[in-house]
Amino acid sequence: MKEIASPFAAHREDDFVDFYQEGLAYRKVSREGARGAAVDVNGDGLEDIFIGGASGQPGQLYLQAPGGDFQPSRQPAFEKDADFEDTALAFFDADGDGDPDLAVGSGGNHRPTGSRLLNARLYLNDGKGFFARNDQALPTTGFNAAVVVPLDFDADGDLDLFVGSRSVPGQYGVPPRHFLLQNDGSGNFKNVAKQAAPDFSRLGMVTAAKWVNMTGDERPELVVVGEWAGPQIFEIQANKLTLSRSPALTALKGWWYAVESEDLDGDGDQDLILGNRGENFYFTGTKEQPAKL
Repeated sequence: MKEIASPFAAHREDDFVDFYQEGLAYRKVSREGARGAAVDVNGDGLEDIFIGGASGQPGQLYLQAPGGDFQPSRQPAFEKDADFEDTALAFFDADGDGDPDLAVGSGGNHRPTGSRLLNARLYLNDGKGFFARNDQALPTTGFNAAVVVPLDFDADGDLDLFVGSRSVPGQYGVPPRHFLLQNDGSGNFKNVAKQAAPDFSRLGMVTAAKWVNMTGDERPELVVVGEWAGPQIFEIQANKLTLSRSPALTALKGWWYAVESEDLDGDGDQDLILGNRGENFYFTGTKEQPAKL
């Protein structure tokens, strides 16, 4: 069989071992990359691909050419930030100019809490697929990021950001902080989680999240999953994200790593597809004999 060369660079992890500093961790949180996303960044009608990099490896944008080939696009802003580990990302129009900008969450678990290399970053698109980092756009985050989800929680027409944290670096099991970043309409964000999403304190260690309309009304909900917790749904009430009291979901405590939505039964509403750790693992838990941290 003829070998076909791939245009995509291999993900390069370092040799950091989480277990040397975290006795309660049962998997390497530092090796949960790489993240990727596809969108048309230059307005040519073809989807392009961004793949985040490990620490010491810059994220890479690949532009699609007619015919389906992808070519790497040199982006000095990404190269300059090669020391960051890209653990979460999302394309969205941050500044309202009609083209997709890029938000990237940082992590890796080998930096101390509060390190500048754990801060989320915003790269603005010039409309032609060339990105420049806006250093002042996002507030300090400083935890091991798991997800970056664009959402308009305050219904003002621009997109805000939910930044969910995976863990406190070096302290597996300790609940990290999570962030609700409100957009002023021009691509400048401030953290309003304390006022607009106080229930975020109950999220624990987040692994995945999705903004989806679960109830069929005019306002979507934020669905969040994580380790050692049941899936959680946050509803918008008076421009606040409030935790929905769902005993059926709360009872589904587990090691969740994925969430998607689809109308599986054809009844017109969205159902949830959740990905768990799985049974092919060296320990597990049951209702009678649960695993505990």
